[in-house]
Amino acid sequence: MHVSPTQADTVLLCWRKWAFDKIAGLPRKESPGTALGSEVHGQLERWMLGTGTLDLATKAGQVAFPALAHIPLPRRARAELAVDDWHPWSGAAAWTFRIDLVRPYRITDYKTARSPEYDKSAKYLTDQDPQGIVYGAYAYLALSWPEVELQWIYLATTGRPHARPVIASHDQENCLTRIKALDDLAGVMLAHRSLQTEPNRLPASPCSCGAYGGCPYAQVCDVDPLLRLGRRKNSDMGILDKIASEAKAGRSVIPTVVDVPVEISASPIVTGPAGQKELPWAKKTAPVVVDTVVEPVVEPVVEPVVEPVIEQPTGIVPVSVPAVLPDPPKKGRSKKTPAPLSATTEPAAPEVETVIEHTVEDCLRKTYMSDTDIRLSIIQAVLSSPQCRTEDPVIFAARLEQYVRDGAQCT
Repeated sequence: MHVSPTQADTVLLCWRKWAFDKIAGLPRKESPGTALGSEVHGQLERWMLGTGTLDLATKAGQVAFPALAHIPLPRRARAELAVDDWHPWSGAAAWTFRIDLVRPYRITDYKTARSPEYDKSAKYLTDQDPQGIVYGAYAYLALSWPEVELQWIYLATTGRPHARPVIASHDQENCLTRIKALDDLAGVMLAHRSLQTEPNRLPASPCSCGAYGGCPYAQVCDVDPLLRLGRRKNSDMGILDKIASEAKAGRSVIPTVVDVPVEISASPIVTGPAGQKELPWAKKTAPVVVDTVVEPVVEPVVEPVVEPVIEQPTGIVPVSVPAVLPDPPKKGRSKKTPAPLSATTEPAAPEVETVIEHTVEDCLRKTYMSDTDIRLSIIQAVLSSPQCRTEDPVIFAARLEQYVRDGAQCT
C-alpha cells in the first residue's frame, strides 16, 4: 500500500473524511469544481507537451489561459512527472504522486480556486502542506537538487480570469524534518487501512465539515450537527509543527491504532450477495418479512365515447382554413436579403505572422500595457487564428516569443 500527498492533506483536514474514502470505500460524487479543475489540468498538460492548444471557447480554456504568462514555452520543461512508490529512505512509507511541471530547481503545480482566501501562503507550502513538503523532499533526495523552489499557480474560476502565483523557497533541513513527520503520519494511516478501522471511531474535525464545498460523508458521520462550524482556514501553524516538536520529546500526538479501540474479525472484508464490499463494523439487520394479501386486479370497463352529431344550417358553404396563417404584410419598403458569399468571394484568413504583427502594433500603442500583458495578447491572437488548429503550436510559440522580445525592445 502507498500514500499520496492528497491523502495526507485530507487526514490533516479530518481523519474521518479520509477513512470513509480509503477504508470504507464509500463512493463520492465529483463536484463541478473538481471536474473543471481536471479539465484545466488536461488542457495545460497538452499545451506543455506540444500535443494541443487551449480551447478558449470553453470555460476550462479561459481559466487556464492566464497561466501561460507564468510557465515556459511548450516542450521547454517536463510536464506531468509521475512518481510511483517512492521511499524517502529505507523503511519509510511509499509515496505516489504526479507533478504538473518540473524545470531546473522549480516545481510548478496548478490550482483552481474560486476566491483568494483559498490560496496557501509561501510559509504554509514549505511547513504544513503535505504536497509541497513531499515535492521538496523528492527534489532534494531523488533529484539531488541543491535548492528547491515551489510555484503554486492559483487560477480563478469566478469573475475575470486571472492567475495568482505563490512562490516559496524550500530550506533543505526544514524540508527533511517535515518529511519525517509526514512519514510518521503515513505509517499510522497504513496501519488503519490494514486493520480496517471504523471511520466513526477516528477523531473528527467539526470545524472542517464545510471545507471545499462541504464533506460528502456528512450523512454517515455521527458528528453532532450543532458542532459543524463550517470551513477551517489555512494557518501557518498546524499539526505538523506539533508532530515535529513532540517527536523530539519522545511523545506522539497522532491517533495511533493503540489509542483507538478496534475489533478485528477473522475475515475483515466480506463480499455481500450483491457484490458490494461489507466491512466488519457494518451493521447487519435481518430482512423484515411482511405478510401481504394479494388481491385480484380488476380492469376497469371503458365505454366507447359517442360524439354528438351537430346539424349544419342550410345555405352556408363550408370554408377550409389553413393550419398555419401567413404573417400579415409589414408596412414600409421591403428590404432585400443579401445573397450569401460564395467560396470564391470569402476573404482568406490572414497569416499568423500578420496576426502577430498587428497585435504587437496595437499593444505598443497602449503605453500602459506591460510585457506580460503584451505576451498574453499575442498568445490569445495566435490561439484565435484558424491556422492554429492545423499546425504545431510550438512553431507559433517560438514566433510569438520572438515578436514579444522585439516588441519589448521597441518600447
